[in-house]
Amino acid sequence: MKELGPSSLLQNLLMTNNYSSKRQIKIFLTILFFVLISGYIYFQSRNLITGPKLVVREPLNGASVTEPVITVSGEARNIAFITLNNNQIFVDDSGTFKEKIVVSEGYSKITISAKDRFNNSTSEIIEIFRPRTEKIEQISPESGQQENDLENSENLGNET
Repeated sequence: MKELGPSSLLQNLLMTNNYSSKRQIKIFLTILFFVLISGYIYFQSRNLITGPKLVVREPLNGASVTEPVITVSGEARNIAFITLNNNQIFVDDSGTFKEKIVVSEGYSKITISAKDRFNNSTSEIIEIFRPRTEKIEQISPESGQQENDLENSENLGNET
């Protein structure tokens, strides 16, 4: 007996006048058509379904920084508009962003928001801390100004 491959089996089924075989093929092709159409619709609408994606790489949430200027970087996917602390920023062709911002001393919040073309939005809030730097002025004997100020304040107290 000769073995039939898938293509010759299909040809044999099409050549026969068996009504049920033709009907089964029509049902199979109809189901295959709807599965392919459904897959295509899902593939095209996945951005609508998933919305914008935002990943902040730097700085990490809760980080302590020592410099007044820090770099905020990350990746954004499926976006039409992105802001950093309500100021528009831009992404490159690969979807990455990198911006420098000035951080005040103490506790700070960095807000990164993104919207897609269907007006879906997402936000990331990064909280960081920059310790206060205390400046200590040294009084040197060479600076006559500091000593004179001290003598003037003593003289004012003696006049009364």
